[in-house]
Amino acid sequence: MKTSVQFYRNVLGMELLYGGEHSSFSSLRANDSESVILNLELGNGVSRWGRIIFHVTHVDVFWKLLKGED
Repeated sequence: MKTSVQFYRNVLGMELLYGGEHSSFSSLRANDSESVILNLELGNGVSRWGRIIFHVTHVDVFWKLLKGED
C-alpha cells in the first residue's frame, strides 16, 4: 500500500481522499472533482485486470516525470 499510495499521490499528483500508506484501503482522485476515484485494497493479487487512463498534453515530459528525470 505504501508504494502504491506514494506513486499515485507523489508522482501522479492524485489527491488522497481516504486511508494512506499504512492503511489496508485507500481512495485517491485526480486533482479535479469530476474525476473517477481510484480505490486500492491491500490483499492478495487477483487475476482480473483494471485500468486507469491519464490524458496528458506532453507525453514525453510526463514520461520523464515518471522516470524521475527533470
